[in-house]
Amino acid sequence: VDLRPQGFTPIDTVGEVKILKNNNALPLAYTYNQFADEKTFEQLSPFARQKVLLHACVLSQEKGKELGLSLYQQADTTSTLNGVEYNDAIAARKATPFTMTKFSDNHIEGNIKLQTPQLLYWSIPFDIGWKALVDGKEQKIEQVSFGFMGIPLPAGNHQVSLQYGAPYVNTGTKVALLAWLLYLAGVVFFLIK
Repeated sequence: VDLRPQGFTPIDTVGEVKILKNNNALPLAYTYNQFADEKTFEQLSPFARQKVLLHACVLSQEKGKELGLSLYQQADTTSTLNGVEYNDAIAARKATPFTMTKFSDNHIEGNIKLQTPQLLYWSIPFDIGWKALVDGKEQKIEQVSFGFMGIPLPAGNHQVSLQYGAPYVNTGTKVALLAWLLYLAGVVFFLIK
């Protein structure tokens, strides 16, 4: 069976198992210039939701307007997603690539060039431990599409850095140190008494 029309390219065979490359896989970070209203999105069927996510991230009306994204209006939410529409949507997501230059478990760096303001969407779950730097300046990370990360970016060339630090580690360390000091003070107090 030839799977190239569906976006898969054979790259190897191990025994009777074919190893395929998915040419339509989305990268770790890609851009959106449109948003779907979260209240409207929640009323869609699961299939229609998948179609919408190919074109727009999901935000409240207020947040979408605040970030300067245009409202996505899907004309047809019932028809089957055809190969051309799917391939075009994937190509649109990949059209403005985030070029990763560094990657580790808690640090990601890269560059992106934007012709228009867009939201850099990360397929990483939102967590308060992530911090973003854009062109060396701290940038707020938005929670988009019910739990993922997005960074609004103006037009132009940008260097983006994400750094993860476990939240509350400093607070926990200070509390533990204070507890230890109180314990030692108590021991000293009882030894002197």
